[in-house]
Amino acid sequence: MDRLDFIDLLDDIKIQNNTTTSDLSYFMKVPWGSVRRLEEGKTNSGVDTILKYIAYFNSHIKLTAWLANKEYHIMKYDDLLVWIKETRSHKFTKFTQRTLAKEIGRSYVNIANIETKKSIMSIDTFLKLTDSLATRVEIIENEQNT
Repeated sequence: MDRLDFIDLLDDIKIQNNTTTSDLSYFMKVPWGSVRRLEEGKTNSGVDTILKYIAYFNSHIKLTAWLANKEYHIMKYDDLLVWIKETRSHKFTKFTQRTLAKEIGRSYVNIANIETKKSIMSIDTFLKLTDSLATRVEIIENEQNT
């Protein structure tokens, strides 16, 4: 999946909910133009920004790690870090930070900084990781508490 495919997922939930870019801008507390560039796929936003966008729709990212045979529900950035650490070190993937960085064309320092929260993972890096770690990406609605 590339950035534009992922943006299509965001576009689908925006259309389904009949939401405007202005509504999202206000909710996310970012300028309208920033949200518009994200929606057009013109910016390599951080995953933290994507999570804010999705939260507006009472939704989250569901990751299905095929090799690890596990699902991850990403509602906050720390959930994403759990996914990357567990999935890359699973017995069927066995990636170190260095080998994973090489696999996705990033530096080892980039992966180390992401895992230690010294930097925020970009959407492009996230999507490269999902491909390399055999992980399916979906956006699903949060379960309602009754």
